[in-house]
Amino acid sequence: MKKKTAKTPKTAQEFEERFNAGEDMGGFLEPIPSRKVQVDFPEPMLDRLDREAKRLGIARTALIKVWIDEKFDEKKKA
Repeated sequence: MKKKTAKTPKTAQEFEERFNAGEDMGGFLEPIPSRKVQVDFPEPMLDRLDREAKRLGIARTALIKVWIDEKFDEKKKA
């Protein structure tokens, strides 16, 4: 069972250390608003996405989000 704490972490390092120690840090995170979108993919692309998601052990939607975020980061650095 995870421990719960009320003291706000003062640094990112403290947050990470407490998270790694098993504390419930959910109360310190702000929810990020999201919206649903529908995207149609060709079957071969979905097959490739599913294989890669399975290899990484994550959901297809998580893989898509990670890849899109990485692309935005690349463009920001350029």
